[in-house]
Amino acid sequence: MTSQAVILELAGVHYAIDIIYVHEIIRLTEITPVSDYAEIEGILNLRGKVIPVIKLSRRMGLPEKESDSETRIVVVEFNGKTVGLIVDRVLEVSSYTNEEVEEISRLGEVMSFIKCIVKKKQQLWLVIDLSEVA
Repeated sequence: MTSQAVILELAGVHYAIDIIYVHEIIRLTEITPVSDYAEIEGILNLRGKVIPVIKLSRRMGLPEKESDSETRIVVVEFNGKTVGLIVDRVLEVSSYTNEEVEEISRLGEVMSFIKCIVKKKQQLWLVIDLSEVA
């Protein structure tokens, strides 16, 4: 079976989010800070719908990069929730097969956010487990 994923970059490493959860990808825009929630960067008014926005690198315990022209918000819908994920950059949408997927053991803080690894030619994509993030 073939699946598709949005390939993104965080702290120089390639990650993937299954395309079925990705609602849209937008440029970084003004986010209203929410001081009561350390996990949430702020909230965003997306065409009349208010959604929480999380800086994915911070949530996963990775080094944070300053926002620049390549920074994007990946809007995902998972388990009935819509959340914006700030990522360093979006690289592409790509396909992969079940044969390219390798299950992993969840050792360490970052790996608790990863559900599997895709080995695609010379690349490795860490597939993000949205149930751990959103």
